[in-house]
Amino acid sequence: MFYHIKQYFPDAINSYYPSWLNGKEIDIFIPSLNIGIEYDGHVWHKDTKKDLAKSKLCRPNLTSLIRLRESGCPTIRDKSIHINVEPDSEPALTKAITKVLKTIGIVNPIVNTSEFTKKDFQELRNSYISV
Repeated sequence: MFYHIKQYFPDAINSYYPSWLNGKEIDIFIPSLNIGIEYDGHVWHKDTKKDLAKSKLCRPNLTSLIRLRESGCPTIRDKSIHINVEPDSEPALTKAITKVLKTIGIVNPIVNTSEFTKKDFQELRNSYISV
């Protein structure tokens, strides 16, 4: 996700820790748009309390918070923008990245995942879900 966001927004920051988030991070932050993007994997986002608390802190500080939520994550009711993604599916991830880019104003985004091999995709995925 960060790779593709960075292609369109060179100022994008991976793992952003603003002081107003009290030690928590925003997965991706785009300063020029004041938008945060969270990838909510089902392994780490089973309990909605932390997600709702983060959303509440983000609301007065960000223009928008976009959440990519894997299937298996419980539904949360907040003011963030939700995009569903199927875990372990490269086509579903490509579709979700395209939706994010369109949501933040890129009219015809190009999401080229062919440069990633299946091994790269799995290594990246495993780096986020390793316990």
